[in-house]
Amino acid sequence: MPTLAIMLVLLTLFVLTLDGAVAGIRYYLVPDFSQMDLSVVNGALSQAFFSLSLGMGILITYGSYFSREDNIAQSTRMVAIADTSIAFFAGLLILPAIFAFDPNTNTEDLSTSSVGLIFSFLPQIFLSMQAAVGYTGASIVAIVFFTLVFFAALTSLVSIIEIPISCWIDELKLSRKKAVILQASLLTLFAVPATMSLGISEFFTNFTSYGGVSKSFFDLVSDVFYETILPFVGFTVCIFCAYRWKVSGLKSEMVIGDPTYEGSFIEKYINFALGTVIPVVLLVVFISTVSQIYFA
Repeated sequence: MPTLAIMLVLLTLFVLTLDGAVAGIRYYLVPDFSQMDLSVVNGALSQAFFSLSLGMGILITYGSYFSREDNIAQSTRMVAIADTSIAFFAGLLILPAIFAFDPNTNTEDLSTSSVGLIFSFLPQIFLSMQAAVGYTGASIVAIVFFTLVFFAALTSLVSIIEIPISCWIDELKLSRKKAVILQASLLTLFAVPATMSLGISEFFTNFTSYGGVSKSFFDLVSDVFYETILPFVGFTVCIFCAYRWKVSGLKSEMVIGDPTYEGSFIEKYINFALGTVIPVVLLVVFISTVSQIYFA
């Protein structure tokens, strides 16, 4: 949503004018290598998989709707640039705001919940805007922004559930209406116990235990489908593209929408990275995730 992106940039510029925002900028942009360990790297890569929709089939599903004339390399480049830019400005918005409103912020607590950070400090940002645009103006900006966030989340949900819906249509030969009903039923089946596992139900809150830690039903779903499966599926896709589908098959598809792809630097980089660096990194992430989560 271009409007949401524009509002994000404008809010970021406003936050950077607040007293104390410099501390947040310093915390956000100046690296602290003493805090760097395998869990941090693993968390960053897992977030990249989720944010860029890698390892869950979203880009593959959307790619199946491409026309033969679409430039695949250019489209993927734009997705990566846009996603990274939005994430960068989101961090530049939230973290300086945190330090501006609370100079004594305990930085150890900042990584516990990014969603909590958004809904805790964004309202404070809108409240602070009253001095510049008045109560009515700040209220309008807040309503528009959170409405856009709601629709952005809704469209993300649509993109995620399109994967199994397409599977039900293609493999089970269901109509789209029946596939949507089936997927909605499955979502409900998992969503209800996941919601109840946040303290509502003792059974689902302490659903199981592994890695020396008690886990809720929500933790189990997150650990299996988010932390573990994403890097593993990404690894298998790389292996398939590099050694099963072969480089020639990939090239024959890429050149259809971009005749300059053959022999270009992008082709050489992709061929090299898919067969060497990327699968090695993904395999390391997968092994480290399994060892940390399930074996402590």
